[in-house]
Amino acid sequence: MTADRPGFLRKIFYRSRQFAGSVNAAICPAEHQQLETRLTPEQLALFRQMPLDIQRHSLNVLHALHDEGYNDPDLTVAALLHDAGKIEASTAGMRLGPFMRSALVLAEAVAPGRTARLARDDPDRRWRYLLYVHLSHPALGAELARSAGCSELTCRLIAHHQDKRPPGDDEYDVLLAALQRADNQN
Repeated sequence: MTADRPGFLRKIFYRSRQFAGSVNAAICPAEHQQLETRLTPEQLALFRQMPLDIQRHSLNVLHALHDEGYNDPDLTVAALLHDAGKIEASTAGMRLGPFMRSALVLAEAVAPGRTARLARDDPDRRWRYLLYVHLSHPALGAELARSAGCSELTCRLIAHHQDKRPPGDDEYDVLLAALQRADNQN
């Protein structure tokens, strides 16, 4: 940790700002109307299942993409639903709210890899299942998106939005890199 102390401190500061924004999350009526034009009824129903702070984050990701000039319909839907997998925490009667997500991010920063070793794909394991959902939400979200009628490209973008890999030159890699950049900035 001491080798990259400035990077670690920047990450803590960024996550603190992100946490403060999530506590006060809101969506204006104009944004609700925009959602109805960008998402099918099934996709909109999935979006509305997400907690308000995750909805706000997803809209911020979309706005960042549009600011960069991206208007691809598959990328738009992926931006709005990329964190939908986090709703799976409700299977264990839990919620990945701002407090819990902040604690999980801090735990990963302090003890990288340990959360993965503790995670369990079993809702009866409650907090271990919460770790599993936190770490697996891209794949879980892709399945939910597929069930909501999303395109294969949208599902692929959602499934891999947290992968650490160098971007390539094809359209998929360009869109994935844009989604990752917007997600990391928001």
